[in-house]
Amino acid sequence: MIAGLGPGPVDLLTVEARKVLDEAQRVFFRYGTHPVAKMLILAGKDVVSFERLYADPAFTYGDVYKLIVKAVIKEAKLEGRAVLALPGNPYVFEKTPRWIEEAASDEGDIEVKIVAGMSFLELLYPLLGVDPEEGLVILNAARVIEEPDRCIPSGGLHCIIGQLGLPVGPKPTGEQINLEPLVEALLHTYPHDHCAVLVRCRGYPDYVTDKLDTTVGSLTDNSRNVNNLTTLYLPPFPVDAQRVE
Repeated sequence: MIAGLGPGPVDLLTVEARKVLDEAQRVFFRYGTHPVAKMLILAGKDVVSFERLYADPAFTYGDVYKLIVKAVIKEAKLEGRAVLALPGNPYVFEKTPRWIEEAASDEGDIEVKIVAGMSFLELLYPLLGVDPEEGLVILNAARVIEEPDRCIPSGGLHCIIGQLGLPVGPKPTGEQINLEPLVEALLHTYPHDHCAVLVRCRGYPDYVTDKLDTTVGSLTDNSRNVNNLTTLYLPPFPVDAQRVE
């Protein structure tokens, strides 16, 4: 069982996810500081956290995800049931659920159920005044940097780029955050003065969200306003605008 926790506050848990967590005796979390994890601890649940692995310089993201998969599969085999709780929606900006499904398929006798949660995107649409029906590109900052030929947006549609503020490269302990190389990549398409909006969530405990209007070329001047819960929004080019060459 993989349950989505929503974008942070306990109040945004779905009824179904809350039921799954209430019925579980042990729940695996990426970070034990999540407010839902704290709620479950107070309720006497056994909460298992992997946050120490993220702080270990020897581990890559892939290493951490593989260990989470192994732990969940082992729990399911030994106890007949395992619950992994992931922030947001388990199928939005997440690799672990797919890896668990693949591992469960290899085992042959483990059924995986995904309990969807509200992702960070649902909160952004009204905040930004964007309706996906108008055309929207959703990207991960790391993908834009690593695969610019395939992932740099054309500028013709609304664009949301998630997971700013994370270290560049495969390790969660890297020193350089991804903002500067992301901006460098975007400037191949967007003019320096193209509008940009940084949406930063302060995270635990209150999850207050700040919105900062700036430009693509000035994004690096706002690095102090970027954390791992920051998203970038780029409006589409005006109809008569030309792409930067």
